[in-house]
Amino acid sequence: GCVLFEMLTGERAFKGDTVTDVLAAVVDKEPAWSALPAATPATIRRLLQRCLEKDLKRRLPHIGAARLELEDASVGRAGDAAGTPARHEGVTRWRWVSASLGILALAALALAAYALTRPAARATGAAQRLVIMLPPDVRLTPTASSGANYQVALSPDDRQLVFVGTRGVVTQLYLRRLDQYEVRPLPGTENAGVPFFSPDGLWVGFQSGGKLRKVSLAGAGGIPEVICNLPGEITAAAWGADGEIVLTSRAGLSRVAAVGGTPEALTTLLPGELSHEPSQLLPGDRILFTVATSALGQVQLNQTAVLSKTTRERHPVLDDARGGRYLASGHLLFLRAGSLWTVPFDAARGVVGGTPIPRVNDMFAGGAVTGSRSYAASARSLLYVPGNSEGFVMWVERDGGTSPLFGERGTYQHPMLSPDGTRVAFDAGPQNAKDIWVHDVQRGTRIRLTTSDGNDGTPIWTPDGTAVAYACNNDLCRISANGGGQPESLLRREYPQLPSSWSPDGRILVYQETRPQTGLDIWQLQPGQEPTPILATRFNESGAVFSPDGRFLAYVSDESGHLEIYVRPYPKSTEKWTISTNGGAEPVWSLDGRELFYRENDTMIAVPVTLQPIFKAGVPRRLFDGRFDWSNGHQHYSAGGGRFLKVQRDQDVGAERLHVILNFVEELKASS
Repeated sequence: GCVLFEMLTGERAFKGDTVTDVLAAVVDKEPAWSALPAATPATIRRLLQRCLEKDLKRRLPHIGAARLELEDASVGRAGDAAGTPARHEGVTRWRWVSASLGILALAALALAAYALTRPAARATGAAQRLVIMLPPDVRLTPTASSGANYQVALSPDDRQLVFVGTRGVVTQLYLRRLDQYEVRPLPGTENAGVPFFSPDGLWVGFQSGGKLRKVSLAGAGGIPEVICNLPGEITAAAWGADGEIVLTSRAGLSRVAAVGGTPEALTTLLPGELSHEPSQLLPGDRILFTVATSALGQVQLNQTAVLSKTTRERHPVLDDARGGRYLASGHLLFLRAGSLWTVPFDAARGVVGGTPIPRVNDMFAGGAVTGSRSYAASARSLLYVPGNSEGFVMWVERDGGTSPLFGERGTYQHPMLSPDGTRVAFDAGPQNAKDIWVHDVQRGTRIRLTTSDGNDGTPIWTPDGTAVAYACNNDLCRISANGGGQPESLLRREYPQLPSSWSPDGRILVYQETRPQTGLDIWQLQPGQEPTPILATRFNESGAVFSPDGRFLAYVSDESGHLEIYVRPYPKSTEKWTISTNGGAEPVWSLDGRELFYRENDTMIAVPVTLQPIFKAGVPRRLFDGRFDWSNGHQHYSAGGGRFLKVQRDQDVGAERLHVILNFVEELKASS
């Protein structure tokens, strides 16, 4: 339809200065139908409209249907309502158009197949940018192991990609071959995470149910095979040409044979280190990996390093760099400040040279301390999830209707309603340099509470509404909500912390802490006293919030193998109730304590509850679907007055499409 329109009018059906503008025009605008020649037959006009129909159900399904319309036009069948004073000339012209379209379609298909299946052409060709739109009912989905990030993998030969996605309520791995249109689920990969390819591209490894598994991609896909039991959740893995898989857990790096076995430790975490994450297995016995560290008063620091599997010695390569990948152009690709950068890299010596240069700035940045899973790279090409960090703070009604809190667009996160519903606290600003703000709902004014050079976020109101607790870098602070005050340090610890909830009397602050040995844990702090743990197990527990009467805590745990919502009495009890029925995150109590809300992926769920005299939970009910920011443990929305408050991004944070740059290395060579 687009090609025929341009042949007839001399202009494109959908215009734009950039790829993003063109895509926006495809979604929102109609072609300039008035530009068609006056003598265009009605059959051709109808054909163009049906080819370019926005509604998938009404659009022509394939080129065969279009061929019939072209044949009708070429022989002048009934329905040609446009004038036909030059009948012979019109017939000749439409026969030429029909033949041209057929030749063009065949040539395009042949060229695409040739480009995508001939390794030599891909290796030496110029860089090509592809936008892969996912089916309307499939969305990229983070998992417990990915924090705020999507999980994608690109095969070594650039021919196929795998991602974690959700259709309906089922989350699993999906495969997309670049020489095909279809996105298909991989059977047996439900609740899978951390996908990674084998060196030959014939297998995909992943974690699921406490085990490391692999599944064959041959044919329709095989039955997943268990490689080994995992001592805990992993966050990254790499499959080497020597048949070994290197992976990371809370204890550090370990390795296991791809055919099966018991993981063998390669590294242990040094004091102050949070994790070791493998990025790539280099030639020989070396591993390119990320060392994540934390220090008092500092945001998380990431360093790319090289480890020898033989000697276990490691040496640093580059500071402030995560998820490094060595490319065939002789560059190191890495993540820094939400963008992808490159720097010349001598892989034999493990040494960088030259000045790092930002290369991709439109990728989904994820959380401030993560991000390496929202992109993947082969030796030649790059795959990443696009995103836009700007958006609007929106009211959302129970039926899904929306209205803006205020009209200004910005990099907002974590909008939290005050206890009386008259103000909203949120954080905003560049990544790793955010500040806390308070917006007056009635007057439409706002004040800035923090002005530090660090990173302030995730505000939590005190019950009386006079102050907010927040994460100041990796510590806990409190500041007056009226502005003009100085921050008060509540807790400084070795490991990162995030505030979760104040007790109704304002005496106890529940927060979560991330430790290498136990992952996410729930702790409590009474200002002026030493903190004590509430839940600190080998599972991830996070997002704890007090019930309005202070007698219960709702929280998230992955003890079942995936995230679910639980409620337990406070302060201590062996009792607990499972609230969610198909996964859940970010629990929030209604102000009257009669409902408990949570997210099931991008669906808001409401559960009727009774707090007195004993706790009871009813059947979960779906309220509305909406696009949410996502991270394990952070609260990204609030509820009050029968409606919700959340951030709506300008673009859907990449959850519906992927960007691929084939032969990315050629671009690097040309710019070097």
